[in-house]
Amino acid sequence: MGEPHAKQPSHEAFVPASTIELRVQQAWTELGRGVHDRKHGFHLPMLCTLDAQGLPDARVVVLRKAVREQAQVLMHTDVRSDKARLLLGLPGCTGPCTIVFYDAARRLQLRVHGSLTLHTQGALVANQWAASSLSSRRCYLAPHAPGSVQAAEDSNLPEHFRGKVPTPDEARAGKDNFAVLACIIARIDMLHLGAMGHSRCEWHHDETGCVRQERWLSP
Repeated sequence: MGEPHAKQPSHEAFVPASTIELRVQQAWTELGRGVHDRKHGFHLPMLCTLDAQGLPDARVVVLRKAVREQAQVLMHTDVRSDKARLLLGLPGCTGPCTIVFYDAARRLQLRVHGSLTLHTQGALVANQWAASSLSSRRCYLAPHAPGSVQAAEDSNLPEHFRGKVPTPDEARAGKDNFAVLACIIARIDMLHLGAMGHSRCEWHHDETGCVRQERWLSP
């Protein structure tokens, strides 16, 4: 789960907008910042899916891309991981998910609900692989499937790549293990924790990314 090159973080105070329409814009602005700024809380959200028994299964992932026009966020995964294998067994390689984003500096939380699709080939995967750093690609050179049992502590990297970033040619060997998780967002619940009172609202996105329903909620 390597991370992209970091940009300088922004520390301005977050002031929630007076209308939901403007808060939708604020939410997508912060998601965009979370893609590039490693110190932004949205950079490392919690992704929750269902395991083989239908129970919640949560883990931290890296936010790789946020596309407002498609109401979509992207993450990367190893195709051998449990979450990937479970999605591969579902129709369309798609299942329900919730992603929780929280930035402590801004006291801002987004709970994103939608459908998660695993992509293992095609232009989306090729473009995301090309955009990833060599240190990120190194993760996919792992000789063992993530979560597999080992006799002792194991970094799951080939010995000659421990402490060394691979060249583009060396990293190419891990491409078959690389996959993209695309979440199509159906609903976002936005909560701001304010010293003078909290504020909460939610909205729904349709399949074109447009906002179709919006309402204020009690915090």
